[in-house]
Formats: sequence, structure tokens, C-alpha cells
Amino acid sequence: MFLLQQKYSRGIFSGETALYLFGYSDQTPSVYAMTFPQGYNTPSLKEEKIFIKRVVLKNYSLGITEVNSPSGNKIKVYDIERTLCDIMRGNDGNIQLIGKAMKKYVQSKEKNFQKLIGYAEKLRVKPKILNYLEVLL
Repeated sequence: MFLLQQKYSRGIFSGETALYLFGYSDQTPSVYAMTFPQGYNTPSLKEEKIFIKRVVLKNYSLGITEVNSPSGNKIKVYDIERTLCDIMRGNDGNIQLIGKAMKKYVQSKEKNFQKLIGYAEKLRVKPKILNYLEVLL
């Protein structure tokens, strides 16, 4: 993970990979998910075993944080609130994975509903987030 981020410095670990890094999923990702700003293109990127997502520039930096990789190296990842919003946006969202992650978030001591709702508004998933929160709270 560290080497991928060194090679593609604009890539931010996201989606199911971020859930794994935060301990919200016990499934080790078979393919790492990374998000890049729209327009970022490197020919060698297509050769990597990465699930590539591109976002508009105004949303690219929203929620970037750092965590330690499984090897102990600092890597950039979207925070858990941004990650939850991102997995809600995906059309191929695994409902079981989303439900499990949302339940763990609601039970977490580090939860920040204000931040989650703010991101949900910006990323246009507020109704979906509110539906999950309504059921879980």
C-alpha cells in the first residue's frame, strides 16, 4: 500500500480498502481501491491491480487523513465519515457490508454525526445516510 501511494501520490485509499484500514471490515481487500482527482491519468495506473475511482476536484480533498498501513507506514486514506458516504454512492454497494459498517460507526466512541451529515450533503447521499441512521438510532 505504501509503495502504491509513493508511486501514485495523488491516490487516496478509499471505499472497501478504507473500511478495512479503519477496522470496519474484516475482509482483506483483494484489489485496493484508490480515488484520484478527475483528469489525473498515468498510463501505468491501468497496469496496477487497483480499483480506480475519479472524483471532481472540489470533492477530492474532502476528508483526507493518514493512518498506518498493515506494515506500519503512514498512508493517505479518506476518513470514516467520507468512506461511509462513498460506499453509499456506489451502485454496486454491498448492502450487508454497508449495514455492518454503519452499525459499527453508530456504536463507535469516535463517531461525529455532524461531520457525517455535512459530507453526506456535499456528496449527495444525505437521504441514504439518514435512512440508515434512523434505523440504527
